[in-house]
Amino acid sequence: MRQLIAFSTLVLLPVLAQAHEHTQEQAEHDAAATHAALHAHEHGVAELDVAFEGTRLDLELRSPAINLLGFEHAPAGEPDERRIAAVSGDLQQPQRLFGIPAQAGCAVSEQEIDSSLLGSNHAGYNREGTSRAADDNSHSDILARYRLLCTEPTKLTQLDLSALFAGYPGLERVRVQLIGPGGQRAAELGLRAATLEF
Repeated sequence: MRQLIAFSTLVLLPVLAQAHEHTQEQAEHDAAATHAALHAHEHGVAELDVAFEGTRLDLELRSPAINLLGFEHAPAGEPDERRIAAVSGDLQQPQRLFGIPAQAGCAVSEQEIDSSLLGSNHAGYNREGTSRAADDNSHSDILARYRLLCTEPTKLTQLDLSALFAGYPGLERVRVQLIGPGGQRAAELGLRAATLEF
């Protein structure tokens, strides 16, 4: 009997280990698919992650470039360059863009703005105004991350994205994930309901 148990254990251990590996691989695959779905490139829609704890407010905005720039191709001339400069300037002012109340005394301590279309050296563009490698069918995203430190955090009770929606009519909805004093929750904001309460 002991021999049968020992033999069964030896035979079943590799099978169980392989099943566990398959289950773990499937779980990792499912997690990756969920992450990709959450960060899908959808015109008219952006995502905003908000984490507010103590005196620190972290924001991360992800948006298809077309929502903010009106295009996703390499800049084709001076009008595109001016639009890029305007959007870059707006993204440098998170207090205004996200309607952070001035009385909360929040100042940017860290900031990162990333997109293949922002900055002075755009792939595929020469200063004569012709595009060498612009692909109108390609997708481009804009990622903006901010860390703000607030001297009066109790006065930071909401964000108001009205300026974001008003300045960018191509942006219809912002899907928000919030971790704040009241816990974790999701919200969807738009021009008519642009306020996120903490």
